[in-house]
Amino acid sequence: MKIKFILIISIILLIASMIAGCSNATPTAASDANISIDPTILAFASPMAENLLIGLKNNDIQAFRANYDDAMLKATTEDAFQSLRSKLESQFGVYKSITPMQIQKGGGFINVFYTVNFEKGPLTMQLVLTETEPHQISGLWFK
Repeated sequence: MKIKFILIISIILLIASMIAGCSNATPTAASDANISIDPTILAFASPMAENLLIGLKNNDIQAFRANYDDAMLKATTEDAFQSLRSKLESQFGVYKSITPMQIQKGGGFINVFYTVNFEKGPLTMQLVLTETEPHQISGLWFK
């Protein structure tokens, strides 16, 4: 029940984030004490993140949603995808590259924070993954 509640809140926040748009704020680096980069997590998280961003860049919703869990699949409509894509492209330009910043684990989820470089500047992307295999995307935010 608690996990369903967290998923529902995550979906609501995802949709609100997609609709609200992105800020022009430059991401701030986490302190060295908070940085934890586990290469075993990056081995599955980074290809998912890159696939998502390439799907966004290429206007391919299927690639964008390829690693989503069921709740995220239901929440990410074509309209929400197009809104996010349009706002990111108009404010930040085309996706260029991605760099991992931080990983946090807890509550059955893995939060992976990336610096995403666009042609007009960087954004922070938070990717929430299920902790158990097969790992799937259960949350996504751009800050």
